[in-house]
Amino acid sequence: MIGSDPHNPEYLGTEIESYLGGEKLIADKTAATFMPENVEHGHVMWKSFEKPHIMMSIMLGTEDLVKQTQEDSSNSLDSAAVSSM
Repeated sequence: MIGSDPHNPEYLGTEIESYLGGEKLIADKTAATFMPENVEHGHVMWKSFEKPHIMMSIMLGTEDLVKQTQEDSSNSLDSAAVSSM
């Protein structure tokens, strides 16, 4: 989350409540959050809003995602072939 005030970039202009691994997180200034693989996350709520801000997701390691997607597809085809016998 990035504040939109160029003179005070740390000022987020909102208060956002979210959950990561069952732990409640409150963001009220510019911040980044690392979400490890297989950790439950979500339930994002805006508690207050004073000024527009930027919220973005960045995914690292997309090569692994492509590989995993291909493996999942291959496994699904194998399972379908076995179940149709």
